[in-house]
Amino acid sequence: MTASAPLHNQFTFFSANMEHFMPMVPPSEHEVYFRGTMYHRRLSRLDLSYAAAGYLPTIVGWDAAWVDSLRQEPAIIACAHMGAHMLIGMLLAKAGAPLAVLVAEHLVPALTEIWKTAARTDPSLRLPLIVDTGPKTSLRRLMNLAKSGVSLLVYWDGEEHGGKDDRQQAVCVPLLGQHIVLRRGIPFLARATGLPIYPLTAFRQQDGSVGVHHGRCIRVEDYRGPDFFRYTMQAVVDGFSSSLIHFPAQWNKWTHLHRMVFPEHFFVESGKKLSNRYGILQGDDAYFLFARRDYQAVALPQKEVDRLCDDAKKRTGNCML
Repeated sequence: MTASAPLHNQFTFFSANMEHFMPMVPPSEHEVYFRGTMYHRRLSRLDLSYAAAGYLPTIVGWDAAWVDSLRQEPAIIACAHMGAHMLIGMLLAKAGAPLAVLVAEHLVPALTEIWKTAARTDPSLRLPLIVDTGPKTSLRRLMNLAKSGVSLLVYWDGEEHGGKDDRQQAVCVPLLGQHIVLRRGIPFLARATGLPIYPLTAFRQQDGSVGVHHGRCIRVEDYRGPDFFRYTMQAVVDGFSSSLIHFPAQWNKWTHLHRMVFPEHFFVESGKKLSNRYGILQGDDAYFLFARRDYQAVALPQKEVDRLCDDAKKRTGNCML
């Protein structure tokens, strides 16, 4: 696979993540899945723009009665960056559901413009409120909106919701036989506002339609005690896992999953050797040896880089590490 340095690095992480979380996929097929993930990621960026211009695919499994119920009982809608996820907000807006969408800071300007375009195309559209994740006041704003009858669309797998930097604010839950680390924001909001949580996934189907899977409703009273946050996030992830098994290439986070893991919690069969024990990561002015087993990386001395480059030239005719 010839690629630019950023794409090369993404594939290196992607392949390691696939081998840990979906060992049933042969490593020889990782490149096919990677290309599929890149394809679906590009499509997801186009979904909202096309929908804003009035072009929507056929939607299968959308529960209109559930959307109507949100006017009486708002909810936290927990989504993943999967398939046609950008259409979920548009479908809710077209149905007139009061909605706020939690968005990473760098996406706010572009999404605001797209929604303005959608409003010009369809004046009856009920525009969602865009809430920036950046300010410290964003959580308080979400709570106030929820108490005023507005549903909250939150991505549980966003980078602002995962990672192990602050273990006090995170929970560790199983995914596909491994473990990922997620922040406690969604269950915290649910407990603070009393809103139910509905996991929702939108995935593309071979006939061009978009299927929508509604997970079971999760309520605060379902889980009590000190494990409330962990059990709640586990229920959210469980609702997603069944779709992921069927449409693995449609999850955008395969290239970033290493940011959401505890390698020390990995299950690796004793004696099993990973397909390629090491990969090469390319920095701006250095190369790094990447251990697939535990995601550790160490800088390579220049003489080792030169030697690897010479070996690559002998095998392939170029110096693609």
